[in-house]
Amino acid sequence: MKDLKNILTSSAMSLNISPGESVYIFDFDDTLMFAEHWTSSTETRDGEIIKTDSQSLKAALKLLEPNYTLREDSTNFRGKEEKLFRVVNKAGIPTGSDELLSIWSKNKLSEANIDLSKKYVDYPAVTTDSSFYSDPNTINLSSVNPRIFNIYNECDGRRVILTARSAVSGMGDSILNKIKESGGKTPDHIFTMPKGSLSGGEYKGAVILGIAKSVGPSGKIIFYDDNPKYISGVKKEIESDSDGIGSVIIHKVDPAKDKQELEVDVQDNSLEKIKNALDREGLLKYSNIVSSIIKNN
Repeated sequence: MKDLKNILTSSAMSLNISPGESVYIFDFDDTLMFAEHWTSSTETRDGEIIKTDSQSLKAALKLLEPNYTLREDSTNFRGKEEKLFRVVNKAGIPTGSDELLSIWSKNKLSEANIDLSKKYVDYPAVTTDSSFYSDPNTINLSSVNPRIFNIYNECDGRRVILTARSAVSGMGDSILNKIKESGGKTPDHIFTMPKGSLSGGEYKGAVILGIAKSVGPSGKIIFYDDNPKYISGVKKEIESDSDGIGSVIIHKVDPAKDKQELEVDVQDNSLEKIKNALDREGLLKYSNIVSSIIKNN
């Protein structure tokens, strides 16, 4: 684990960033862009799955049938409602971990993406789909967070994307293309998360530590992320080796609040107000499109 951290820190230090520079570092999902949820392709009726493209849900259903199934549920996680699917029997009665473990091993349940960890909820459930977030094509489903995107475009230093998305082939290119298609400037570098034993916070902390070493005491890092666990991990890594590094300023992003503000800006569907809202956020590409619609009408 320590070797991988050192590799990441060294890699970040090799970006040709000079002492005294300012480096703006942005998380991607639910920070720079609003991420599409892994359940977006799943249709339900009265909580029952009637159609899904989710590999996690398909694997779980295959294991559970015919005596058990999944039912839609939700939990409050990091201040917002998160959809998930809990295990129930065919009568719709929620099923506990002990009952499932009397039939299947913990490894078998884990392979079928049924979470018993109680990290999110205290009952067996499918809580995420790792294959969804490791697929570069799902980047195209993201939409701009205007407030952060404006900061990204207008910042007066280097721009770095630091995402916990998997470092699979095509992921970095998909992120770059999405940013450019949305009217964003080309980042100086995009970091994606390598496979290994590091947590998201350790990975991000190691990268930021390397960049902070590069800018030195006269430079600064400005980091934007929505995930409190990642932020805590970054703080821990920085505090563990803080000699000779630049100042690290961390901004906790609230995607739910940013979405709310965006909805208020366009709630009456007035094209003129939508254009003005886009202008305020610096999204000139989209503002010009709306302007042309107004003129043609």
